[in-house]
Amino acid sequence: MVSTNMTNNRTANCFVRSSSGFVREALNTVGLSSFTSGSLSHALQNIALTILLPDWFRMLTFIRKLRNKAEADKYYKRVCKDTLVEKED
Repeated sequence: MVSTNMTNNRTANCFVRSSSGFVREALNTVGLSSFTSGSLSHALQNIALTILLPDWFRMLTFIRKLRNKAEADKYYKRVCKDTLVEKED
């Protein structure tokens, strides 16, 4: 997490970075890496979560969003189809 107005300016510590500190660390990786977590503390958090939580658990939110989108798309297609049939009649 980064301390900004959006996060109610939380006090910076080893897990919450100040915005200037985060930007400084993130810019230090430009041109050196194809992937970055932005800061060392975020990279360590990412490693810990990768080790402690299985992939399926970390992907649950993403899978739910995909499933909800598919259901919404199916609903809108049905509603649009019904609307077109009514207009043709």
